[in-house]
Amino acid sequence: MTSAPDKSTLAAELAAALGLALAPLVARLDALHANADRLQARIDALHARGDEHAAATLDRIARLEHQGDGLAAGLADLKAQAAAAAEAAAAAAAAAAMPAAPSPAPFMRAVVSPAPTPAFGLAPAAAHDIALVSPSIALSDASLLSPTAPMRRRRLNPSNMWDRMPTEIQHEVLGHASVLTQFINGRINGLTWKQFLAVWVEVFETDWQGDLAKLPVDLFKITPWFTPFWHLRSRSMYARVRALGHSFFVEGLEQAAICNGWTDLLDFGRPRELSMSAAECGSIAMLRHLVDERKAVTLEAQHAVHAACYGHLELLKWLAARMPSGSWTSAVMDWAACNGHLDCVKWLHANRTEGCSANAMNWAAKNGHLDTVTWLHNNRTEGCTTDAMDLAAEYGNPHIVEFLHKSRTEGCTTKAMLKAAENGNAAVVEFLHKNRTEGVVADAAMAAARKGRLEVIKRIHAFAPESVKAVIADEAAANGRSGLLDWLVDNTSARPTEDAISRAAKSGHLRLLPWFRDRQPALFRSHAMSRIGVRSGDAAMDWFKRSKLPSSTADVLRLAIKEGRMDAVRWLLWHLPDTKWHEGDAECARWMMRVM
Repeated sequence: MTSAPDKSTLAAELAAALGLALAPLVARLDALHANADRLQARIDALHARGDEHAAATLDRIARLEHQGDGLAAGLADLKAQAAAAAEAAAAAAAAAAMPAAPSPAPFMRAVVSPAPTPAFGLAPAAAHDIALVSPSIALSDASLLSPTAPMRRRRLNPSNMWDRMPTEIQHEVLGHASVLTQFINGRINGLTWKQFLAVWVEVFETDWQGDLAKLPVDLFKITPWFTPFWHLRSRSMYARVRALGHSFFVEGLEQAAICNGWTDLLDFGRPRELSMSAAECGSIAMLRHLVDERKAVTLEAQHAVHAACYGHLELLKWLAARMPSGSWTSAVMDWAACNGHLDCVKWLHANRTEGCSANAMNWAAKNGHLDTVTWLHNNRTEGCTTDAMDLAAEYGNPHIVEFLHKSRTEGCTTKAMLKAAENGNAAVVEFLHKNRTEGVVADAAMAAARKGRLEVIKRIHAFAPESVKAVIADEAAANGRSGLLDWLVDNTSARPTEDAISRAAKSGHLRLLPWFRDRQPALFRSHAMSRIGVRSGDAAMDWFKRSKLPSSTADVLRLAIKEGRMDAVRWLLWHLPDTKWHEGDAECARWMMRVM
């Protein structure tokens, strides 16, 4: 008989059977875990790729914004260049007609101080292809494409793109453009002296192809300072400037020829004048040619004065080695200081013995060169005169006025406050009034009223209201300052007197008579027309002056009608339309005007 199996054997068999039964389930569970791990890994990878894509997108947006800024900046001049394209063709034709430029002679290597590059310059454009080539504002069509798109180039239509740009964006772009671009687009009406020079420097540096006749030139005539001509680099531009026909351009064109070595355009029959121009533009080569090769010129102190005046330190050193020690004067350092060339002043101080005069500090103060004034005060003993503070006040340099007041003892004269008021330097007037004893603020107010300096009158009224009196209003009227009269009547107790009407008429400011009628009617009615003695070319006013006029305006019209003086009738009806005339006189006068 077979024995029954024991419990342990049965348990082992049952466990084996269960293991076999559960094995597929365990394998499936392991597979599910593995799939879950792979899925999580893929999710993590997708998150990483999403972050990467987002970062790339943000980077692309940043790059596009940056390139968009460059695009906006570059479009500023495209419209002006489009307008200048036709003129460029004419200029190119003129250049083609010019004789070929000869190779510069060895001696003509000009020494020219580099000028700062304009922040937003016009690049020279060929007549047949309008394009900006300056690296700072070059337009890349690729910046408009998707990063994954093929890099193909597309020609832009600058004129259409500019016209489609909103007006406020155009103004914003022009606000960052160069002075020349702003001027030709009408953004700048009145150029300062520095802006005027910057316009012509840019014209010459870029060989601008626009219409030169539309650019301002009068300041060259008033102040013959031709440093922009040192930047003229093409014969075609030389020919275009010469074709303008301005006689005061002769010296500037001569300096341009010297800087470029265009000897065929120079007049060697006047060697001394030529040598002075060479000294002005710093050409050691030309001076060497005239002195050593042609032996047509002897170096003199005036050459050093010109070199110092324009800040050519290397030329000063060259002249010092060639000229006798006794041939220089103190004027050399004076003129270097006058124009703020402190490097030249320091070199002359260290290497020459002529020194300077009081004019050095006086002139430096006039032109606002505080660093030069300070250096002369600390290192030289010549000092200055009262002219220093007078001139600094007159030309609006308050920082120099304050320095001279605190650091020196020469002081100023009454001219300082008067000239500061005349020129509208309100801050200087206030400083002098509060810190100096020279000058009377009431006199300064009169000077300001004479020139119509409203800001000065406002400042004086703020710190010395008692100085703004009726006499100020009379002075404003005598000089035709209606805006100042309006402010005085609206904001102060100063009122013009009857004498103001007479003075205004005698000075020929007839447009103020309606002002008195409207703003001061009682004063105007009480003022007899017979007391208006007019010095004017106006025929009606001449008649008023010569005739024995009655005491009222209405009687003046009646007399003008009686004598048939249509010029006087027209003037009275035009300027005094609201006057109460005698019954029927105004209708009669208008009938006469229609008939006659």
